[in-house]
Amino acid sequence: MAELKGDSQNPLFPGKTYPNSEYFHVILPGLKGGGRNLTGLREYIGLRGWVTASLSTRVGLKRGFCNLKAHYRNLALQLIAQSRGRTIRIYAHSLGGIEVLYLMKELAWHKDLPGNTLEVIFISPPGIGQKGFSGLFRIFKRLSNVIKYLGFYDQDYLLPFPALEGNTVDPQRKLFLDEWLPRLVTDSVKRERFKQALENIDRKILLSQSSKKLTEQKKLYLQERHKLLKGLVEKIINGKHITEEKHQQYLQKHQELALNIAPNFSYLVTSFIFLLKVFSNLFLGIDRKLFSTYDFCCEHAVNTKVAVVILGHDELVLSEDYASFIKLATSRNMPVYNFVFENEEHSSVAHKWSLIDALESLNLVKQSARL
Repeated sequence: MAELKGDSQNPLFPGKTYPNSEYFHVILPGLKGGGRNLTGLREYIGLRGWVTASLSTRVGLKRGFCNLKAHYRNLALQLIAQSRGRTIRIYAHSLGGIEVLYLMKELAWHKDLPGNTLEVIFISPPGIGQKGFSGLFRIFKRLSNVIKYLGFYDQDYLLPFPALEGNTVDPQRKLFLDEWLPRLVTDSVKRERFKQALENIDRKILLSQSSKKLTEQKKLYLQERHKLLKGLVEKIINGKHITEEKHQQYLQKHQELALNIAPNFSYLVTSFIFLLKVFSNLFLGIDRKLFSTYDFCCEHAVNTKVAVVILGHDELVLSEDYASFIKLATSRNMPVYNFVFENEEHSSVAHKWSLIDALESLNLVKQSARL
């Protein structure tokens, strides 16, 4: 394993080292996670792991694997080959929390699974602790809130406030304004208007911070800033701030060019079946499916560890949703590791690299932690 030491570093982020290099870190993204949406995340992960495409996107289905079982079996074989003997750890985000239940079975069934061990970390799996029509209604209602408040808690991360004093400019703010903004807003007139509006609202927010009496006013300013940035955050999640050359590089690496993916008709049929299975699992209860998948892995003598991550500002999955699941897991002697990230929202996984670092650092030994 000596040749893997370099995997703890990403040459695109020099001087930065990463924890848990003995793992092969696999990210299963949520809804619409595929293609250009994943370029930034794939670049950041580098040699440490692999970011797959969701079946909610056409690039998720490769040519020649046009049914669900073949798709997940092919994906399992690909991940085992890519892992080069490292323990496979999967971060299943949102819709990926349903997809991973099929992938886990294919990995457990395979005799070449590294170390006969599998770690799965669920991040905001929809429907946890819920079932029936009431559960489906709650999921769709909350999903609308995710869309409505997209980027509200991450806006300062993507575009930090200017310094109160001095000429110091935050590197992320400079990157956003100098490199990303021209790609996100190509019209120079609109771009200048945005900068002026941003300067004005940022100045108001900074002034409000100096007075406790203006706390409520600051909240209104932050909401105004969110309205200004929301459209750009959506574009960033869709990868529109990244050059086309870089997109092509990662589309080719992950075999997501037109010649690699299944034809439209094949994808439509397969995605329709996948959608039916998603709704079926949500209606019957995702907890039930998770327990049966865990039992399957144990029956195949796979050392399986399961963890759940609660995002403090998540609008889709709330901390109380896990209560009945944890209770059932305890009664079945199924250990579930529990972690809480207080300051993250549902979409943070798509663009917040500090969260990716924290997820990779998780140690599935302690029973719970708040981060």
